[in-house]
Amino acid sequence: MKRLYEDYRDVDLIVGGALERLAPGAQYGPTFLYLVNRQFLRTRVSDSFWYENPYSGFTEGIVGSF
Repeated sequence: MKRLYEDYRDVDLIVGGALERLAPGAQYGPTFLYLVNRQFLRTRVSDSFWYENPYSGFTEGIVGSF
C-alpha cells in the first residue's frame, strides 16, 4: 500500500476497509463493522414494525388511525 499511495488519506474506503484486520469475533474490520452497525441501527429505528418500537405491529389504535 505504501508503494501505491503517497498518503494514507488517498486510500479508497472500500480498498482500505477490505484490507483491515478483522475485529475480534467479527467478519469485518473496525471500519466496516462501524458502518454496518450504523446502517442496521438506522434501518431498525425507521422500521415501524420493528418489535421494539413503541407503536409496532397491527394494533387496533394504529390500524384505525390510517
